[in-house]
Amino acid sequence: MRLRSIGSALALAYIGRLASAQESYDHWTIEAMAAQARIVFRGTITDLSRIEFDPKPGQPLKVRNMLTLGVAERFKGSPDRWMTLDRETVASDGRYELWLKNKTALLWFTFSEEDPRPFPGSVIGPGLKLPAGQSWTAIHLSPPDPAEFAADPRASKGTFSMDFSVLNTDAEKLEATRKFLKNNPGATKVCRISIPVLLTNSIGYTGPSEHLVLPVSPELEGIALRMINSPDTFLPNVHTAAEATWIRADGVKLLGNFNSEKNVTLVKSLLNDPGKGPSDSMESATKTYFWVRLASYNVLSDWGIKVSKPVL
Repeated sequence: MRLRSIGSALALAYIGRLASAQESYDHWTIEAMAAQARIVFRGTITDLSRIEFDPKPGQPLKVRNMLTLGVAERFKGSPDRWMTLDRETVASDGRYELWLKNKTALLWFTFSEEDPRPFPGSVIGPGLKLPAGQSWTAIHLSPPDPAEFAADPRASKGTFSMDFSVLNTDAEKLEATRKFLKNNPGATKVCRISIPVLLTNSIGYTGPSEHLVLPVSPELEGIALRMINSPDTFLPNVHTAAEATWIRADGVKLLGNFNSEKNVTLVKSLLNDPGKGPSDSMESATKTYFWVRLASYNVLSDWGIKVSKPVL
């Protein structure tokens, strides 16, 4: 338990920021959203009602947006030809009126009202940056109206797929969703890993990015093995050795979802891995740690396999 606590502290330092100084952000892959969603469909807003609330003293005027949606294509669940959803926003948020006016095509994901916990310490609402108790989100298929950016600066950003590729077009987003749900109709479990900032730069997000959320499905095992054996293929051409080590350690962590004799042998072989990463960019004399060794030791411990603690 002590070693895992040390590993968590080192991982936060490796990201290159103090945990108390920056907000963590979870980037959900489109497949993870599809796995967790109760209903997934493609559609547009066909009608909109806005109900105003009396604002509290000193607070901006709020409205409840009641959306009627026409279902053009169903991927998961049993929506009728139309659905209704609601969302509370400030009155100045005009995104939903724009979506109605422009007949904006979106990929909709609705989640359980109980806010299931996809991994320890998180609920799906906060993980997706949704307001409390509002269990749906939508991804643009049509290009966003520039007027939307005032309310949602991320409207034009790309979306990650579970193989780390960036989905920018409607065809790519729809194909990734269709393929995942066809091959994994019962998948619901997700997991998350920390990722280097240069990866989230690729989707147009330049903040202090933190985590990627992926579904636990058979495809993930192959992705994890590629991350361990060929980390450069997941990174831009220009990257550091430490960032490649980071990807390899992430691959080991993901492989922890697939306990098999073959994987046990592989993970044991990584207890002497030479890959290092810096512990803290703020230190005057930066120390380095064996990140793949640490991830391997933690995975083996989770599997109940006792091995000697490696040099870290």
